[in-house]
Amino acid sequence: MLASATSAVVQATSRCGWAWVGHPWVQWRERERLIDRAIPRDEHPDDLEAKVVADADLLEKFGAFGVYQTIRSHGEFDWPLARILEFMLAGKGSALTLETDTGRRLAEPGRRFVLDFYRELARAAEPYGDSSL
Repeated sequence: MLASATSAVVQATSRCGWAWVGHPWVQWRERERLIDRAIPRDEHPDDLEAKVVADADLLEKFGAFGVYQTIRSHGEFDWPLARILEFMLAGKGSALTLETDTGRRLAEPGRRFVLDFYRELARAAEPYGDSSL
């Protein structure tokens, strides 16, 4: 379903002359948008297939790509580095709930990586003392 929906969007926008739509980042964003619409974060899926899809979507948040996404996304909303660090080190960024035991097991090393990364980044930023970082 997701692949066909993304394909339909790509085809429709291509017909409108949006040549950049075939770019992998645009396809990724469309996938994210469709998943966000299909799986609201405040609801939990009922059947196993939906739980696996929800977990798969969240697993990429734990690890290097998740760190990149978080810093980039918060930066787009003009969050300074100090605010991002405070948010992440308070555990708010890793509070995502996975739906399956396998998802939780797979995410745990990534959760540790993310927390360790933000701790190290905070230590590296300390000498600058500038909250606008």
